[in-house]
Amino acid sequence: MDLPSMETMMLDRASGLTAGTADEVRIATIVDGRGRAGKTTVANVFVQFCRERGANLRVWNADRQNETHSLSVFHPDAVRPPSDDPDDKGAWLEESFDAQVRERFDSVLDLAGGDPLVRLLARETELVPTLEQHRVRLVLWQVLGPDVADLDYLKLSMEAGLLRPPRFWCSTQDWCGRSVRLKLSLRK
Repeated sequence: MDLPSMETMMLDRASGLTAGTADEVRIATIVDGRGRAGKTTVANVFVQFCRERGANLRVWNADRQNETHSLSVFHPDAVRPPSDDPDDKGAWLEESFDAQVRERFDSVLDLAGGDPLVRLLARETELVPTLEQHRVRLVLWQVLGPDVADLDYLKLSMEAGLLRPPRFWCSTQDWCGRSVRLKLSLRK
């Protein structure tokens, strides 16, 4: 999904609110990858892009290990789990998705580097089909750094069918620091 088409799904320019009625599909974007690959930077720019265009967007900051460069620094309204305890974080994320289904908003989730939170939830709840049933489309945005080992996190996210959203973005940094965006659409 490229950004111009994302605008039409997330925004109603006339009202400044998320497009459509409560029955419209909502978007849950999860920014994932290895630590120090630029996930928070990608998430921050994406949130700014969407909000500048009036998106009804909630920011979820699951990276409790990063205090100096977290989404909460850039977006004071970012919601965080009560602790870094895996059970607390899992319950928090389930509650966050429940709220998204009930209240009909779009979301961006920034994970700590290598955090298995979403993969575990996907295994326990069949996350992608469950959200799809409630008209919430999960988009995985995998951020890769210049190290080949960054692909390990992509493999973990995709193997065994634990997390296979129909929409998938991958962005990477080359050795010169230029950003490259790759769009993949995975269909069974």
